[in-house]
Formats: sequence, structure tokens, C-alpha cells
Amino acid sequence: MLAICTSFDIKCSKALDHITSDSTNEAGANMHIKLITIGVSHYCEKARWALDLAGLDFTEDAHAPIFHIPYVKSVGAGRTVPVLVAERVIGDSTEILKWIGAHPASTWDPYEHEAALEWEEKFDQIVGPHARRLAYGWMLPHKDLVMTMMHGKAKTWESRSLQVSYPLAAAGLRKSLNITPDGVARSKAKLDAIFAEVAEVLDGRDYIVGEKLSAADLTFAALAAPLVLPKGYGWTMPVVEDLPDEIREEVEAYRNHPAGQFVMKTYDAHR
Repeated sequence: MLAICTSFDIKCSKALDHITSDSTNEAGANMHIKLITIGVSHYCEKARWALDLAGLDFTEDAHAPIFHIPYVKSVGAGRTVPVLVAERVIGDSTEILKWIGAHPASTWDPYEHEAALEWEEKFDQIVGPHARRLAYGWMLPHKDLVMTMMHGKAKTWESRSLQVSYPLAAAGLRKSLNITPDGVARSKAKLDAIFAEVAEVLDGRDYIVGEKLSAADLTFAALAAPLVLPKGYGWTMPVVEDLPDEIREEVEAYRNHPAGQFVMKTYDAHR
């Protein structure tokens, strides 16, 4: 991982003064909204989708994994994304949705139903990390698939550097996300359980709580998306038909599950 970081020190250092100054201006004078992301991240998709749904104009500053770190730190955040920069800096997807719900120009209230936040936090804790581990467990042995996801709107030099440093990057992800056979198996068991719970709660309904799309629905759909690969995801994702057989079978199994069907319908209707 160190090799990756040192390979872009010079380019990052040239960019940071501009970013810090730009973010300060945005947060103060004109209140422009910036969202710093790892483009492929499902937590970033959650925030990106919510901003789109609320009708709030924003600029996405998208990066490949690891390369995002100096950018988020330059605005006073930690090491994780998404980070929203407006009148203040917010470095958590749920807090971003709360900010969106309170924004005077927002056309969507994520928390109109009081139970939405409880479900959102549950999905953040279970679906988010375990879907990430399972999906990377599928994809990391296939460099071409991972690089497809890392391109998109991310900076070209970041993608090229990641391609060159891929063995180190993949090893770092395996270590940091505990992507081992046992770890992947535990994640799959937790995901299968939460998918069954969501299917039971839905029981043919269109929404998890209430009669409108809430933070609960959007969060489950966004965080489960790496398992289902729905059309409409806000970043470049692999085409299901082009996946290796063993991955395609896993994705199709989640797609055919009632909770996976809910993810796809939610994307079709609201993304």
C-alpha cells in the first residue's frame, strides 16, 4: 500500500492547495455542495443517490480507493468516504441523509416515517460491511473486473497507478476487510439472514416502512447493490452477463431473492 501512496504524493500535493481553498469557499460564500467519494463505494452511492433524489445540485469529486485519503483529509475529515462539503463538513452517509432531510431546498424527506432511521442504521451496520467483503471476495481475483469498477469518473492517473500497483492494492484490501474464506462465509451468512428479514417485512409491499421511499429503502438498495448489480447504479459496474460463471451464479441468486427483487425495483422506480 505504501508503494501506491508514494506514487501519487507529487500529484496530490499539487492538488491539495486548490482543494482546500475551493472547499473553504464553497462551505462559506456560495454554499456549493461537494461530495468526495470513492466512486464505486456503495456508501457513496447511498449519499449520491440521496442528493439526486432530493434535487440538490452537487459536484462529485470521485477517486479510486486509497487515492481519496489526502482529499478528505484536506477538508478536515478522517479517512473514510463519503464526505460532504457545504456549510460544514460531514463524513458519514447517515449524517449526510439527515442533512439532506433538513435542507430547505430538498424535495425529499428521508425520515418522514419515524422507523426509517432505525432500519437505516441496521443496514449500515450489517449490509454495508458484509456486502463489501463478499463482493470484493468475488471480484479481487479478477483484475479486469475490478479495474472496470475503478475507472468511471475517477481521475485517469489514479486508475493507471492502481492498475500498476494492483497486487499490492488487492493484498491491502484483503487484509483491511478480512477477506478470507471464513470471513467471506460469515458475511454471506449475515447477508442471507438480513435478506430473509427484509423479504419477510416487505411481504409484497413496495416499501420497508410507510407508503413512500424512505432512508430505509434507499439504504438497503444502495448497500445491497454490489450483490445485485442493478441497472442505474451511479457508477460503472460489471455487466452481469460478462461475469465469470461462479460470480454470475451468486449475483443471479441474490437477484432472484425477494429482497434482491426489491433492490432492482427500487432502482427502476427511483434512481
